[in-house]
Amino acid sequence: MIFFKPSEGWPSDVADYLGTEIPETWQRVAVKVHFGRSKRRRAGVLPSWVAPTVAMLEKRGCSVGVVDTNTLYGGERHTTDAHLAVAHKHGYPRAAILDGAAHELAPGISVPSDVLGYDGIVHFAHVTGHQVVGYGGALKGVGMGLAHRSTKLWVHHGGVPVHKPSACTACGRCVEVCAHGALSTDGISKDCVMCAACVGECAAVSFGWGSTVEVARRLAVAALRIDDALPIWHVAVGMDVTRLCDCMGDAQDEPLGSVGVWVGEDALEVDNAAMRGCWPLGGRHYSKERWSAVVRCASGLRRNT
Repeated sequence: MIFFKPSEGWPSDVADYLGTEIPETWQRVAVKVHFGRSKRRRAGVLPSWVAPTVAMLEKRGCSVGVVDTNTLYGGERHTTDAHLAVAHKHGYPRAAILDGAAHELAPGISVPSDVLGYDGIVHFAHVTGHQVVGYGGALKGVGMGLAHRSTKLWVHHGGVPVHKPSACTACGRCVEVCAHGALSTDGISKDCVMCAACVGECAAVSFGWGSTVEVARRLAVAALRIDDALPIWHVAVGMDVTRLCDCMGDAQDEPLGSVGVWVGEDALEVDNAAMRGCWPLGGRHYSKERWSAVVRCASGLRRNT
């Protein structure tokens, strides 16, 4: 069942609803958000959206962590200290970054091991467009946003990173970061296990986006495997919907509008409802096929299992 709340007064109503649904066995709870980028005026998920749910959980005696994972690519959210600085700037003084070793939930699909320290997860996903897969919501927030770096690499790129000799500065950083001895100034060897530790650390290593269809398919696989393996409640926030994802800066455009909020335990069901509700906004910028690419791939996978 999907709980829907129109835009006015929704954060408290969502907290009240989750308070009736989240089991008492959840004593340590992760509230997964997107802290945004420092060049944005605000976080992807606003602290005011999350605060009533955090307060509700703490009133119940839960230990709550407001969390995100580091990015695959370089930049300010690639390392934990820099990512925390962004979170603090955007109003999350008690933020935590999940940066543990890979824990495999399904073949080839891993999450940071510190995720397992929580009894359950409340996932706030900002509904946006996306420059590659068309739509960003609960599935993207799990399949990319909750995945370990190695799974992020597979979703984005589908294989071994690319080494560009012309970009090599012979700094030796590659030898430091590769625990498997697969990377040197000469390139990447067959010993590469696609852990992605080098991406964003070595100037000569990069990854390329696959085709829209392939990235959407891999994202759907990762999202469903993680969603099926972990206890998660999803809150898809169709407020201040933007044309591009929250990883972009303020140059992306002003918000397109607000519709409401959808809550449920199944990421695919939540995204189906949110995408239909927000289609009048996002549909002005993406074809229906592009906007719905991830959801259609996930729906096909669910039908075949």
